[in-house]
Amino acid sequence: MFSSNPADVCDATFFEDACSSLECGAHLACGACADGECCVNGLCRPPTRDDDCLGQDQLCAPSGYRCVQTGENPDTYECQAPLAIGDDCDPEEDLCELGVSYCAGASGSAVCTAITLQTLPTNTSDGICTDAEGEPHPEWCPELNCSKRNPDSTVDPFVCHPQARVNDPCAGDSARAICERGSICDPDTERCVPRSLNTCEEDRDCLSGHCSSTGLCRSTGLCQLDWATVVSP
Repeated sequence: MFSSNPADVCDATFFEDACSSLECGAHLACGACADGECCVNGLCRPPTRDDDCLGQDQLCAPSGYRCVQTGENPDTYECQAPLAIGDDCDPEEDLCELGVSYCAGASGSAVCTAITLQTLPTNTSDGICTDAEGEPHPEWCPELNCSKRNPDSTVDPFVCHPQARVNDPCAGDSARAICERGSICDPDTERCVPRSLNTCEEDRDCLSGHCSSTGLCRSTGLCQLDWATVVSP
């Protein structure tokens, strides 16, 4: 689109052909995708799981799958269907369906158990999400957020909250939460922050889930987060 020769970019043919093979995006804003799609390399695509998920459930989220480690040295991962309610599970690697069930019981006898706790606003006793030792468990909650109602209180119980959005607490003394898609829990601020489109230190920093060796987020050519998901209640 840029040239030192105006004839290269200012003739009618250029503008007629610039979007001929594109559905969206590019310098001339060639079009917009539906709310349930992303613009990927000039084409509208629905959210798609990334089977090279690198230990990140978010990259499997469009299908509701979980990211499972399948090998070591080197570590390999793939998206797999979650375990169903009643299936045997490992409490150390809970692969039950997020927001639907959690791995309950001792190792060797644990099974995926349906979530029964309720999200606020409700009676506090219906949403308490701590175990006998007082450890909070976001995976016990329908929206994966086990936090105090009053973050400044030392005695307030941890109860199930609505989904943790960007800027919401997700760690520390007052919260344990799995952040909404497109964000991660920042260990420094202990709040959900947006994943990056540009620079990164590790894979989970990037919206694509892939950080290059040069510290830049690498595109996978897949739609991960559509507008409908961003604005969903």
